[in-house]
Amino acid sequence: MLSNEKRKKLDEFIKNQNKIAEKEGKEIKLGNLNDFKMSGRENYMLTGILGIDLNTNGFKKGTFNVIYGAESGGKSTLALQICEGFQLTDPDKQFLYVDSEGTLDETFINRIPNLKKENMIFLKDGIMESIFDTIKEIVKEGLVDVIIIDSVDSMTTNSQLGKSLEDNIVMDKSRILSRALSDLTDFISKYGITIFIIQQERINMSGYTVRQHGRSGGKAMLYYPSTVYRLAKINSQNETEKDQISENKVVTQYVKIINEKSKISEPFKETFTWINLDRRKKIAVKKIQELVDYATIYGLITKGGSWYEIVDSNGETKKVQGANGVNKLLSENPDFYTELKMLLYSKGLPPELFIVQFNNIKKLLEEENKSIKKIKIETAKILNKEDLITDMDKNEFKFDEKLEPSYYFSEEEYKLAMFNLKNNSSDEKKEETEEIKETKKQTKKNKKETNEEAEIKKEETESLFE
Repeated sequence: MLSNEKRKKLDEFIKNQNKIAEKEGKEIKLGNLNDFKMSGRENYMLTGILGIDLNTNGFKKGTFNVIYGAESGGKSTLALQICEGFQLTDPDKQFLYVDSEGTLDETFINRIPNLKKENMIFLKDGIMESIFDTIKEIVKEGLVDVIIIDSVDSMTTNSQLGKSLEDNIVMDKSRILSRALSDLTDFISKYGITIFIIQQERINMSGYTVRQHGRSGGKAMLYYPSTVYRLAKINSQNETEKDQISENKVVTQYVKIINEKSKISEPFKETFTWINLDRRKKIAVKKIQELVDYATIYGLITKGGSWYEIVDSNGETKKVQGANGVNKLLSENPDFYTELKMLLYSKGLPPELFIVQFNNIKKLLEEENKSIKKIKIETAKILNKEDLITDMDKNEFKFDEKLEPSYYFSEEEYKLAMFNLKNNSSDEKKEETEEIKETKKQTKKNKKETNEEAEIKKEETESLFE
């Protein structure tokens, strides 16, 4: 703990340095934690994907993040679905998608129907130096909010282009990445730009040691990312349907999301999600199916054998057979789905984050509800089944304006969360609080002395009159 004298000198030094920086038009780089933009919980971004949000609490602005896994594991699909979630809370967000693989087309991107393509720009290039030079120029000016690099492994370098395939080039990509990421760090922090880097899973061999789940990119790709996700396909949990050509066609891929590194939440957690592989359906992540599984885990839905018990928004207990039955119930009642998801966020997120992000969660779920109803109405009209459209589908869902986060917690839980939020203030505020306390104490003492002096003078005056 710094003494008062040291603290005063340090504060004076910080003040002078910041004056110099302000005069020269530079960014403030020295100060207390609250002096910097990206330090608070308000800078977290939720995605609407429970497998992500209940794992690392979403993503934080101004960070590098890695998504890697085996081929056809849903990496690109998940990245685009994350972008859609960001746009639901902030429709004006601008995205840069680096397609170095050259595989992204309109058919693929149409699976995410709510993604605003007019807010996305695409960089189709395969040369690593050229790609990162372009990204650096865009980031320097703060022109975008999110960047997706798909993928590092498909890029080549200028050195590789000038060599024969027989020539051995060692650590070329690692060297470029190490320099590029360090150059970008300052700018993404300044403008709150979030970067997602997609990588392929590879086997790393070192002597007699074999690492099954490795990545390329050298040490830079280990140190710079704030979050590293590995997507693992669990084939035994896939959903299939019979096809005329192949006996069983996989239509939904069950994916385990393994959090291998996280600087913003608890690391090493494992969650899951369901990714649709059928391009005929305009859906990427099957959020209703995901909700049913997580609601069962958190005790919001009770399962006994093949039967599920669920309490609806009217307080009535409904008994449904099979997970498909629950999926159907929630599909037909999108408002109930939205209310259940809000309840799940209150149980799955840290209470402090839920309180800070409450308004953003409300907006995210309201927009998601609107999207579900829109797709349902459009599909029913195309199939000439307009009788399936209910009054609920036609009405816009809104949470009660008076609804507060305290509604979702017990009195003790809410008080503890608010206490933790207040205690997370900076050292400067704590010092200021101590000073205020000392000032109040001194003022009280002075007031007491003044009152005592006044009393003595009063007694002296009265004695004179006597």
